[in-house]
Amino acid sequence: MIFALAFKCLATSSSLVFLVFFAAGRLSGVYLGNLIESKLALGTLEVSIHKHWQEGIKLADQLRTLGYSVTT
Repeated sequence: MIFALAFKCLATSSSLVFLVFFAAGRLSGVYLGNLIESKLALGTLEVSIHKHWQEGIKLADQLRTLGYSVTT
């Protein structure tokens, strides 16, 4: 929910400040998440893939049939 609100502010604003804070928030969130995961050693891996929506649905279905968890 917070990500959607931040992205909406970024998309509707022409201010560079929003872009810098959005990037810094994303970077710090990914860094802290990786740091916590490495301490917990759950062994999960997250991959972000950006594709055209129709191809993305096909890829998600293929990954699900192989037993991977996929969110779209």
